[in-house]
Amino acid sequence: MGKAFLSRIIIIKTIRGEQSIENVVEKYITENKEILHHNLIDTLKLYKYEKEYCPYDCTESQARGYGYIYTEQRRGNPYYYKEKKMYPELTDDEYAALLEIARTKEQLEIMQKQNNKVEAKKQRLELSIAAKNNSGSNFAVTFMKVLTWILWIGGIIVSILSARVEVTTVRYYTETIFQWPIFLSNFILYFVAGAICMCMSVLFANIQTIANAINSFNVTGETK
Repeated sequence: MGKAFLSRIIIIKTIRGEQSIENVVEKYITENKEILHHNLIDTLKLYKYEKEYCPYDCTESQARGYGYIYTEQRRGNPYYYKEKKMYPELTDDEYAALLEIARTKEQLEIMQKQNNKVEAKKQRLELSIAAKNNSGSNFAVTFMKVLTWILWIGGIIVSILSARVEVTTVRYYTETIFQWPIFLSNFILYFVAGAICMCMSVLFANIQTIANAINSFNVTGETK
């Protein structure tokens, strides 16, 4: 309550012009020098821990109640202790140097977070572009492959059926014979058509691979 009241008086005096802002800041730093030093050391993790043993001959429950949560055995006897932060003493020059290091560290962390955001955005863009491009490409490749197998399988069936020809003999009897020239001509026609479709599917897949590489290069250049 007293510190809050004094802070209000300092603010009022500063507004009235009785004290300059520089004097107020200097006074605040002087009064809270130890707290500011400890906060800076905590930020940079320059502190170290030392063991503080329980000064009383107490039981385990009593030691735990006092905050001595660790146990150390010496010659069969338990010694209870707690870890206490030890802060090094800093001169004004050391504090200023460490403060500059802390600010640089904070700026590096901010830059790292920004880089992580940019990298995540880049990955999302690459995935979205790849998904859009692959949707059309996959349909074309799948369609051409299905058409290839339809031509090959259907070509064999059509070739066999068309090669079965009924022939009239001398005595006006009809018989069915298999004409290999007809079968081969039809089979080769359907096989070539299917092969062309298969080549088209491979061509579409290669074109899509090139397009994805170009889009990935463009996204990388835009996000840098």
